[in-house]
Amino acid sequence: MAQAKSAKLVGDEVQEFIPPEPITANTPQLEQLLATGYPNIRTVENARQIIKERDGNPALYPFEIYQQAKAFLEAFTTNARVVSTKPGWKRKPGR
Repeated sequence: MAQAKSAKLVGDEVQEFIPPEPITANTPQLEQLLATGYPNIRTVENARQIIKERDGNPALYPFEIYQQAKAFLEAFTTNARVVSTKPGWKRKPGR
């Protein structure tokens, strides 16, 4: 996919700006991004381990950590979906 380029004036120089690639599901970039939002879960393997161990013995992890691990995995594997901002009665058929 071709990226749109633009230029930015910094002092007397013109610097080329290339926007970053989008972060998609099941990538190391998304895993790192999610790890910043979920400090108790560092990796996908760690989230899977927490879920597996807590299913076997609920005393090992608090329920909040278990929920965070499930949310981490769900966010990691979910693809983005386009949601229309127009209510159904205002949309044209087929759009």
